[in-house]
Amino acid sequence: MLCLEQTSDGYLWLGTKGGLARFDGVRFEVYGLADGLGSVIVTALLDDGDGGVWIGTLGGGLSRMSDGCITTVTTADGLLSDDVLHIAGADDGTIWVGTGAGVQRWAGADHSGAIGASLGAAERVRSLATGPAGEVWFGIEEVGLFRYQDGACEFIESPETTRKYPPSALLVDSGGDLWASVGNGVLLTLRGGRWSEYTTSDGVPMSFLYCLAERVPGEIWAGSHEQGLHVFRGGRFHPVHGGDDPAIRSIEIANDGAVWVGTLSDGVTRYAESRIGVYPVAAPGELRGVAELGEGEFWIATWGGGLFRCPLDAIERVGGIEAVDTSQFVQSCLRADSGDLYVAGHTFVLRRDAGTGEIRTVQRLDESYTSLCEEPGGSVLVGGLDGIVRRLSGLDPSLIPSGDLGAPIAAMARHADEGVWIATRGTGLHRVNQSGAVERWSTADGLPTDLLSALYEDAEGTLWIGTQGRGLAWFRGERFGYVNTSQGLHNDVISSIIEDDDGDLWLGSIRGISRVSKRRVFEVEAGTADALHPVVIDESDGMTEPECTLGFSPSGVRTRDGRLLFSTVRSLVLVDPVRFKSRPAPPDARIESVEADGARASRASSGKPPPEFPPGTREVAIRFTAFNDANPAKIRFKHRLRGLDDAWTDTHGTRQARFVALDPGRYEFEVAAANDDGIWQTTPTSVSFTVRPFYWQTGWFRAGAMVLIIASGAGAMGLVTRHRIVRLRARERLAQAEAAASEHRNHVAHLTRVASLGELSASLAHELNQPLAAILSNAQAAQRFLASKEGHDEDIKEILGDIVEDDKRASEVIKRLRTLLKKSEFHPQPADVNAIARDAVRLMEGELRARRVGCTFRLAEELPAVPADHVQLQQVLLNLILNACDAMAAVPATERRLEIRTTGAAGGGVQVCVSDTGPGIAPEGEGRVFDAFFTTKPQGLGFGLSLSRTIIEAHRGTLLARNREGGGARFTFKLPAPNP
Repeated sequence: MLCLEQTSDGYLWLGTKGGLARFDGVRFEVYGLADGLGSVIVTALLDDGDGGVWIGTLGGGLSRMSDGCITTVTTADGLLSDDVLHIAGADDGTIWVGTGAGVQRWAGADHSGAIGASLGAAERVRSLATGPAGEVWFGIEEVGLFRYQDGACEFIESPETTRKYPPSALLVDSGGDLWASVGNGVLLTLRGGRWSEYTTSDGVPMSFLYCLAERVPGEIWAGSHEQGLHVFRGGRFHPVHGGDDPAIRSIEIANDGAVWVGTLSDGVTRYAESRIGVYPVAAPGELRGVAELGEGEFWIATWGGGLFRCPLDAIERVGGIEAVDTSQFVQSCLRADSGDLYVAGHTFVLRRDAGTGEIRTVQRLDESYTSLCEEPGGSVLVGGLDGIVRRLSGLDPSLIPSGDLGAPIAAMARHADEGVWIATRGTGLHRVNQSGAVERWSTADGLPTDLLSALYEDAEGTLWIGTQGRGLAWFRGERFGYVNTSQGLHNDVISSIIEDDDGDLWLGSIRGISRVSKRRVFEVEAGTADALHPVVIDESDGMTEPECTLGFSPSGVRTRDGRLLFSTVRSLVLVDPVRFKSRPAPPDARIESVEADGARASRASSGKPPPEFPPGTREVAIRFTAFNDANPAKIRFKHRLRGLDDAWTDTHGTRQARFVALDPGRYEFEVAAANDDGIWQTTPTSVSFTVRPFYWQTGWFRAGAMVLIIASGAGAMGLVTRHRIVRLRARERLAQAEAAASEHRNHVAHLTRVASLGELSASLAHELNQPLAAILSNAQAAQRFLASKEGHDEDIKEILGDIVEDDKRASEVIKRLRTLLKKSEFHPQPADVNAIARDAVRLMEGELRARRVGCTFRLAEELPAVPADHVQLQQVLLNLILNACDAMAAVPATERRLEIRTTGAAGGGVQVCVSDTGPGIAPEGEGRVFDAFFTTKPQGLGFGLSLSRTIIEAHRGTLLARNREGGGARFTFKLPAPNP
């Protein structure tokens, strides 16, 4: 990386030794000699202020990229040298070019000769910078520093203490002061005509500075030749950690204040102040509950690591507590209103006295406790994995009436009027009042699922409910409502809910933390808003582990200073909602290219007609993008094609639209972008184009044809004949269309099989690695026996037998893969459905083990062979098994069970059922699960089940889906018997 520049349209441009690259935050567009550059060694870049960029190259002259086109000038056009080393801009639009033969002003045909040539400045330019008063500063190799202003050039004497090096980097800061790097460990500043010097005693690295940039007044970023990145703050330089390559070559301050740094061999890195704090906890097990005891004093429960306490910057383990030291399995912490601290874990509950600090153990019990909550009266309820709820009054635990809720306790929350809300993993929502009476709500009462994970009651009396797989629910006015990922929720597994001072909800999930507006939630439910548009925090914001603690409460707290602390499986994450209040302007979408059947068309601009595409154009592809410095991958897009459909299509980050077989006519494509706050640009970006008709599709041809038909005087017989011909042609087209559809289905089925195997690649590699490793081990053992010459004939025979068996095992795996990957026509043959089911599970064995899913076969004997395509039927089973595994991801590992059952069907056919123990099919998915592109998976395409039904229907069968009693989903397909 040799240079960086961000242009006014947001693109980041990168100059390298292999050409020019444009980066939109997600993808790179590379330009080279074929695009008009004179050289692929790009040494300098400058924004032209109009969305274009000036490009300096080594040996290729000066180029300018504008509207996708590159123009280049060289010495033949008046350039001093084809080695362009630096480019700087002035406020009046003039650009200054530093070359291998001096500095010149360049303004198209109007350009100067070498500045200061009479003073010896017509030599190689080492550095170049412009100032607010129109002055130009430049360093000349082996000569020194020069200043050009108002038509006069002068040599600038350096202070006596300075080495006689020309400046390797120059910067004029916002105050007009000059910064000049003149050697290893030496940086000069010229303020008010006087030089000052910074050296290694001020933090300057002992390596000459290659580049300088000012982020804000008084903050200078410096990249060194071989000692990394430094920043000047508070009168001295400080090293900036991050990145693997200490050879910094360029620095660019982004529009949002972030710092982009280009290195010699490690690419580009973005430095920005994080809006969250991440605090790892050095515990051997997972983090569970967290509580704030005093301001800034937190207690942390860990499963397998014991109990920790801290201010966040000094987390340490708490020792000397017998119950904790013996068990190490701690799951929940709670600060009571009295200031006492309660700690619950495996078979114990502790109480720490607020006054004395004494820790005492509540009577030891057999349960494993997961949740704590204080009742309005001051007593504390504790619940555990076995579903038992006990009340603690002092150190005396007592079982509440009806205290066995029948499923693990996942969360508790205080009810404003009286009692405590309790969420379970299996029996829904409960409320316990002061007398111990228990009320229950389940799916029969409108709850989206009985698998719950988090609770929070707000000041308005609305109970917010986190579920395991069904999103965010709420209960108010004796009515339930809920939203999920189909309405824009970030994730459907909610592990914690915390409200900030502005009334927004922050949700911990297994994929990060998100913020949603309660008002927006109700608007989406009422249909007055299209989607939630949450703010999302994940790895891109600095989270080292995006999975928040699930099934233990309280797993997050609002601190006394209004910040929010979430427990993840490995660290604590501190969120300051104030830092997320700003609502940045949405990015502007830009249309990069319009292509017809792979041929790129020039963009329509002012004064130019829209592009026209020839008759019979099969596909129009439009690429678009937008730039967002902070979270480019979180930009959302929507587009529509006027003339085809006025409805908007949300692309969920995809940056291309394709339209197939458009009718002749004029179209206008519109695209808009939104930032991660869900704020859309107000005026969409658009481009128009026209698809020309064939001559027989034109109005004049049709009118002429009609005249000829009338003039021919053809009688009724001619019309009948024509009608018959039309019918014959229609039948022919229908047969062709059916053949094409069959070919397309086979092609898509093949691609889907390949994509499915991509998910299983690690497991398949494991399946092959085991027999191969066994073969190697046995062969080595045989070699040792042969070398010993002591006679191990029987051992060697046994080893050779094992090698043969392992080889056959590996061969079978490869054979199954080749069969599945082979693209072939649909050829039904008599097939054993039980054998196909076993083959599908064999391919999935490694994946099932990795996901800790138990699989049970219930296969009927002596089933008839049915006509089927073995590979396509196997693909249907793979799709159903993978979907079942995904559905059970949020279910405890001990409860993940997959069942495959085959039975005979009426009329001599067969029936296959694939059942799981997941959350089942959501109400909004009932009747839609087989629709193309309908999916509840964040990364799903929504095509697997649609394709599966198409395959089964091609076999003259049916595929149905429904929920199982007791939880989970069941997919059943029936195949008919052979035709008699």
